Amino acid sequence: MKTLHLQRWDGYENDYDASTRTLGTLTFEDADLRTVECPWMPNLEADDEIGGGVPHESCVPVGEYDLVLRESPRHGERWHLVNPDLHVFLEPGDRDHEWQRYACMIHTGNFASQLSGCIAPGVRPYLFDRQGWGVSGSAVAMRRIGEYLAGETLAQLIIIE
Repeated sequence: MKTLHLQRWDGYENDYDASTRTLGTLTFEDADLRTVECPWMPNLEADDEIGGGVPHESCVPVGEYDLVLRESPRHGERWHLVNPDLHVFLEPGDRDHEWQRYACMIHTGNFASQLSGCIAPGVRPYLFDRQGWGVSGSAVAMRRIGEYLAGETLAQLIIIE
């Protein structure tokens, strides 16, 4: 199974405000890309300490995910993150509780405000005038991921801090 690794950055060591976004480095094979996500926000409705983060507002928890290729109504064919132990599911009907996450995916984007708990890859971090830190070259980064995962329908993403 092909694997991607996402190392999240500590915002204060990298000169950006981690309360408004999460930046990181996505690596696989010979690729060294950057990512932007929503900031971490604990889910206070959760019935355990993992919680999965606030649906549609937080990045997903650190951990290992299956990446499942499926059609998204809004984004087309995309890689979706799935790990029931971290309360992240593929479909709303897979969840046991309303507070659990679903449809978290990797798709194009430049800044956290364009995301709903998903991951946007880019080729480099970029300081946008009005939006602050994000990533540039997202479409190029998505093509590189697509080339690496071509022919696969299941892969793995490991997220660490």
